[in-house]
Order: sequence, then structure tokens, then C-alpha cells
Amino acid sequence: MAGRTISWDAVQRNAKSIIKINKETPLYIWGGGRIRVQLLRILSNRHDNIIILDNDNVGRRVGSYIAQHTAFATMAEQEIKNAVVITAFERKEITAENKFLLEKMGFQHVYDAEHFIEAYRAAKFVADRKHYESLYTGGEFMATEKDMWPIVNEWYASAGTAMNGTYFVQDLWAARKVFENSPQVHYDIGSSVAGFIAHILSFNMPTVLIDVRPLETYGTENLTFIEADATNLDGIPNESIESLSALCSLEHFGLGRYGDPIDPDAHLKAFKSIQKHSTRDKTWR
Repeated sequence: MAGRTISWDAVQRNAKSIIKINKETPLYIWGGGRIRVQLLRILSNRHDNIIILDNDNVGRRVGSYIAQHTAFATMAEQEIKNAVVITAFERKEITAENKFLLEKMGFQHVYDAEHFIEAYRAAKFVADRKHYESLYTGGEFMATEKDMWPIVNEWYASAGTAMNGTYFVQDLWAARKVFENSPQVHYDIGSSVAGFIAHILSFNMPTVLIDVRPLETYGTENLTFIEADATNLDGIPNESIESLSALCSLEHFGLGRYGDPIDPDAHLKAFKSIQKHSTRDKTWR
């Protein structure tokens, strides 16, 4: 998940829109789906009193929690006063209706999930800043307001999606193949620059990257870029390419997505062009 910068004023404003919550505060999450998963990711490691409410799935496990049914109307006055209820329904009209009903019953701290998440992560940022200042002993890294660019959404995100990503696995597999074959020069058509191309450049493989769009290479060692239409590979001698890759690129040809000409047969033309320019054109399929 990319970091999202918001203003310091917005952080302060959002942080003030919910009550202070500690590890023991009872947090009721009412609803399900994607928004509940996000709430649990944010709250589960920071709070000890989370109650999942799900009338249709009572007794089923939700992460490390067992879904429960709670009759709000039968809760004691003190429970109602202390409880924080987060309505996590996908449909906004249901969220608004249930929020209204709970407030009418006397619940003082009812939040829709999106508002709660926005406010909660802002409150964490404010608390973290205060903690930083309490530990600060001088030097160059004082957290002044004019220098702050608050990013509030990365602390509960995954460290990355790469290990489960198709492209991650694909790029590593292909890079290993290039390394094992050790060609004099490797050609590529439209693969990921930050993924596959970076992998093969890391072992100093001379690489020619071909793409219909421009690319600034910043003088990267062993990387040559050719802005060209790979359906014909003009300017490259026939039977001259010893090693070539095109990872998840040829199937996009001819659709105009990358500024290339519309052509229903563009991918077929690219196949024929690769065969024509490959030193293995007689056996390549």
C-alpha cells in the first residue's frame, strides 16, 4: 500500500473526532466484508477487548475471534456508556440506519468504519508525535509542524504483496533462466523495468529493452533502450537475437493501451517478428 500524505491540520482534526481508546476499551465491530478485515488488521495487535458481531455467522471464527450475537438493548447502562461500536457494513444506508438506532438506544460512541479508521490512524500519529517529542534529547531531527508530511496508513499495511504476486515469481523465474543461459546480450520486449529488468541488470547482463513508449535510463550500466514497435523490430538484423523475453506484454499489443496502433493481429505480428529475428527461429515456437 502506498503512503498517503495528508495535512497536519487534517490529522489533528481527525484525531479529535473520536474518544481516546485504550487496550481495554470494549470495541464492538458490527458488520462484515472487506471493511471488517481492514478494521481487524488495524486493531487486533493494539487492543485486547474486540467483539465481533455477526448475527448470520454466530460461532464462526473471524481471524482469531469468534463471531457473537449481542442484544444491544439488554446491555447494562455502564456497558452502553463505555462501548465503542463500529458499524462495518458495505452499504452506506445500512451503516447510517444502524448508527441512528444505536445512538437512539443511548450509545455515545458509534462510528461508521471509514470515519473510525480515518480518525483512529490520525490519533495514532498524534500520539506517536508526542511520544517522539518526549524521547527527543536534541539534535537535527525535531518533529516541527512546518516540516511534517504525515503518512498515516502504512503501519497496519502488509510489508508487501510481492511474495504472493504472480509478477514477482515470474520475474525471478525468468531472470534465473537468463542467468543460467548467460547469453552475450539479452533482449526484452516490454517487461517490468523495476522487476525483471532490474533483476538481470544486477548480474551485469548486457540488456536491450524494447518498448513502444519512451524510457529515461539515466545512463544505467549495461542497459540499452530502443523505442520501437516490436511487431516489426526494424533496425535489428534478422537472426541476431540469441536471448529474448516478453513477460506479460505481447498479449497487450494492438489495443492502444500504450499508445500503439490499434491492430487485432498485432500479437501475431510480434510472434512472427521474434521468430524472424531470433537465432533459434527454426525451432522456436
